[in-house]
Amino acid sequence: AWMAQGSFGVMTHYLIAPQGSTHAEKTADLNRIVDRFDVDYYVKQIEATGADWLIFTLGQGTGYLSSKHELIDGLEQGYTPRRDLIPEIGRRLHERGKRLIIYTPGAHTGADPTVKRLLGLGTDGYADRHNEFVRHYALKLGKLGNGWWFDSCGRQDDAAWQKEMDACRAGNPDAVVAFSGAEFCASGGQIQPLCPIEDYHAGEIHLLEDGKIRTD
Repeated sequence: AWMAQGSFGVMTHYLIAPQGSTHAEKTADLNRIVDRFDVDYYVKQIEATGADWLIFTLGQGTGYLSSKHELIDGLEQGYTPRRDLIPEIGRRLHERGKRLIIYTPGAHTGADPTVKRLLGLGTDGYADRHNEFVRHYALKLGKLGNGWWFDSCGRQDDAAWQKEMDACRAGNPDAVVAFSGAEFCASGGQIQPLCPIEDYHAGEIHLLEDGKIRTD
């Protein structure tokens, strides 16, 4: 309902690719990058747009997360920073009456290589482990996490979708969830939501013409 009040949101893809010749050097660079993130300045920029919510990446593609994640740290150190960046951003947004949505690749895409490797993508029990990965972060955020946006998702039954949504709402029962299958993209011809029970449509659109979505 809060998305339907005539306002809009902003999505920021903050994708960290630390440099170094060793794992330790890359971890040190990861921490340098995240430590230098100016939250106050960034949130002022978001505020200046007039947006009422922000979609921000926990991670995608690079193998490194943008905010501390204790579950991943417990499996292998060095892929998450020491700074809890996303909760910091969430607190600043909430102080200004704005909301935060977490962006992360879907459970069954390889677009988040470290997380998928550590959780055992393709092995028995993987889906439950990925749900625990999400649940852990949802509990950390609590009411600071207003929603989730999953990328590159594939088809599954409603029971599996519901388990993912339940994990997302572990810290905030009112959190909204969307699963993107790149609907409305010309290459696939998909014009219906991939997940029929999602809370809002991911809105990934290939082409607009005269203010309408091209579906051909």
